Amino acid sequence: MIKVGDIVHFKKERTAKYGKEGGSYEYKFNLNDRFKIESLYNAGCCGVKNLEDGTTHFITSMDEYLMSVEDWRDSKLNELGL
Repeated sequence: MIKVGDIVHFKKERTAKYGKEGGSYEYKFNLNDRFKIESLYNAGCCGVKNLEDGTTHFITSMDEYLMSVEDWRDSKLNELGL
């Protein structure tokens, strides 16, 4: 179970679209970046902070997209055939 303060990674690619004065932009989540859970909301939503670039994001469907550091490590070892 993911909790506030945990470090997580993305399981699969995701791109967020943000609007701001002067236009909008897309943010592509890097699967190798580390994210810290800053807050948890109901219905599988959370706030995360990217520990590599310092940006914060609101994530929906977190069970579909986020995995623990341990699960990320296991997936990387599987990719290497270990």
